[in-house]
Amino acid sequence: MPGFSVDTKLFRELGELLVGRESTALTELIKNAYDADATEVTILGRGIAEAGEGSIIVMDNGIGMSEAEFSRGFLRIAGRGC
Repeated sequence: MPGFSVDTKLFRELGELLVGRESTALTELIKNAYDADATEVTILGRGIAEAGEGSIIVMDNGIGMSEAEFSRGFLRIAGRGC
């Protein structure tokens, strides 16, 4: 699968501009699942009692994207969306 590499500072800055809080990020993941026509969304929290140690998993039965759609839509930084 193709990939890219970006300095983490850019991700931090973009993340703060796009999603300012963790709760907003979780909400966006859930909305994305429903945008993919999911009828079920499951959220699992594992080891979240300790800050910075756990994980949150969002699973859904939505359609998702093909590898080509993912590459075109998400592996180009600052694309114009053409």
